[in-house]
Amino acid sequence: MGKKRRVENADPESLGDEADNDAHKRRKREAELQRQVEEYTRTHRGPSLLEARAKSEEKRKKDTAEEPTVIWDHARDMAVGGRLMDEKDRRRIIQDSKGLSDRFGASKGGS
Repeated sequence: MGKKRRVENADPESLGDEADNDAHKRRKREAELQRQVEEYTRTHRGPSLLEARAKSEEKRKKDTAEEPTVIWDHARDMAVGGRLMDEKDRRRIIQDSKGLSDRFGASKGGS
């Protein structure tokens, strides 16, 4: 006994010219349907996630290329003007720190 096969899966040589014609029509119809599905997808759906991601990455790279990212401003942070403490603030901080040793120092009684 032989294996049962569908006409679509049969050898084209065993079926003859009519099978070749049908197979050709079927392939042509499937190609047309595939083209229509792709066209519908392109017109009715937005870009794929990969395409959207690629566009946003390209835009981000273009923006970052124009302006370098700065973690800290060297000129501002290293400038002397406006950053130093005046004498009044210095004395106040020293007095406050002396009070800490009174509150948190070792006990005088030793108990």
